[in-house]
Amino acid sequence: FADYCLLKVFIVDEATRSEPSRLWLTLLIDAYSRSVLGFVLTYEGPCIDTIQDALLNAIRPKTWITKLGIEGEWPCFGIPVQLSLDNAWSNHSHSLESLAGLISQDGEYSSIDLVFRKPYKARQGALIERFFRGLAAVIKERLRGAIQSSHPKDIHNAAEEACLLYEDIYKFIVDEIVSYQNRPHSELDKMTPSQKWEQGLRSIPPAVPPLTEEVKRYFWREVNGTREIRGKGIGLFNLHYWSPKLGTSKAPKAERGKPIQYAIRYDPSDISRVAIFREGRYIDDVKAKEL
Repeated sequence: FADYCLLKVFIVDEATRSEPSRLWLTLLIDAYSRSVLGFVLTYEGPCIDTIQDALLNAIRPKTWITKLGIEGEWPCFGIPVQLSLDNAWSNHSHSLESLAGLISQDGEYSSIDLVFRKPYKARQGALIERFFRGLAAVIKERLRGAIQSSHPKDIHNAAEEACLLYEDIYKFIVDEIVSYQNRPHSELDKMTPSQKWEQGLRSIPPAVPPLTEEVKRYFWREVNGTREIRGKGIGLFNLHYWSPKLGTSKAPKAERGKPIQYAIRYDPSDISRVAIFREGRYIDDVKAKEL
């Protein structure tokens, strides 16, 4: 299951230590083991990039938690066979649908079956809602800048007390996830989510693709529609993208007299380059001439 939550705590800008703002948590939970499979913490609300970034976090082993100085095990990773989503517009994007197929690499790995929860059936997302409620209670109790209630005075006081940075909240979230993973769960016959996860795997580790440059680009946002190679390259964002491979046998302009259509994926935080795909195959990165 995947869902989103606006955290009830204010943070401050690292440069100025002012300008209180709030963060969105996007979370994926495994229905069988109640384990947290992946997450992403962002300034922006639910969108195509947040769910795709959360999926990227989900498929990779969590060995990086030791760099944060966090003790404990978080053994969960892998490609979800099914991903249950609400009906937010971003979840119905062509970009996410394309990613769900690309990740299989022509059947070598699992593809993702996207399943949409019926409108007004909030109970179908109850597994994540329960986690969010527990997290909200801990935030309210332990963090400065936490919003104690929806009363305007409490919201104002929380903004005034804000002192934590993005990095502080990120480490706090990871620490809470690891603690949750190793705490007995009432619905798992007193097993921890991590123990239930490992029981379900039966000692067979999940098969995931290596994190190559091509795989990283699967998780970039896909442009709606395709593009052709023209005289100045590939036109997008009022820019012209080019690389030496365009027009060669690796990325020809046309085939049998017809222009070849290329799919484009890009990182919204850096449009100086985009990745081009042909029939689901990564071809190359192309860079904006103007930049």
